[in-house]
Amino acid sequence: MSVGQRLRWLRGTKTLQEFAEPLGIVLSGISNIESGRSKMSLDLAEKISEVYGCTLDWLIKGVGTWNGQPENDAPAKQSIDVVTIPKDELLDLYRRLDRKNTEEIQKKEAKIEELEQNLEKAKNV
Repeated sequence: MSVGQRLRWLRGTKTLQEFAEPLGIVLSGISNIESGRSKMSLDLAEKISEVYGCTLDWLIKGVGTWNGQPENDAPAKQSIDVVTIPKDELLDLYRRLDRKNTEEIQKKEAKIEELEQNLEKAKNV
């Protein structure tokens, strides 16, 4: 897991704005670190550690657990992997999935109609 991925994990369900405000940083700064476009300064890492209760070793190097607790005492969310995907790509995937499902439904409806027609023909024989 990269520094950006650990930062994204730490942010959880907070918006970039909600996460950035207590740190005194603009949300694009957090976004750039999460995406790997920028490196995090030591000052910012220390502030994140202080505000959000994570260890510097975990935040910077990925060593140990996020909060310094033994593995079995760490919160369940520690094992969550985070994948970020641009909004446009996500919408495109959703649309393709929706089209595929629609096509499958249409095929099944056509098969049902064919079977109903065959049943009617069999009744008339």
